[in-house]
Amino acid sequence: MLSDFEDGSAELVEVANRNGSWIQGRDLTSMSVTIGPSNDCAARGGWAGHLAATVPTSWGNNWTAYFRAPTKNSPLPYDGRQYGGVSFWAAFGGKNGPSFGVPFGIVTMDTVQPACTNHCDDHYISALTLTRDWRRYELRFDQLKQMDVPQLPMRRDQLVGFIVWTQQQCDVWIDDVRLEP
Repeated sequence: MLSDFEDGSAELVEVANRNGSWIQGRDLTSMSVTIGPSNDCAARGGWAGHLAATVPTSWGNNWTAYFRAPTKNSPLPYDGRQYGGVSFWAAFGGKNGPSFGVPFGIVTMDTVQPACTNHCDDHYISALTLTRDWRRYELRFDQLKQMDVPQLPMRRDQLVGFIVWTQQQCDVWIDDVRLEP
């Protein structure tokens, strides 16, 4: 389990000497942005994560579950070689406009700033078109792609986080994020 939001906080569940927290990346051109845990709607339990934003004019808005060691405050690479993907529950909220592919993916040391020198913010992503009903999604690591060419092979021993990154108006709900074997 990475995050189920059930404690009402943005902290990740501590597992195998890895914890962390959800960090927002806000495009300041969006007039209104809501990012955080909410008990207004949930797939399972009483809480879920919510990302809602008006149309940005620049790079968009993201929300990333950054991994870290319990005694550290900065993102820490996590050895995820025993995992093959990530699963989560997600849905569009009632304030979402027309359906679109929401980019979900993985951040690695190769793509996170300021650690990277090339391919910065070119994370391993797959766009999923959500529905207004909660649904469980699973992204296998080998399905995730970068936009730049050539692409770097994903370093599963250097996982830094799980990211949701929209570049348009959105109302996205997410729950029960976990790494999968």
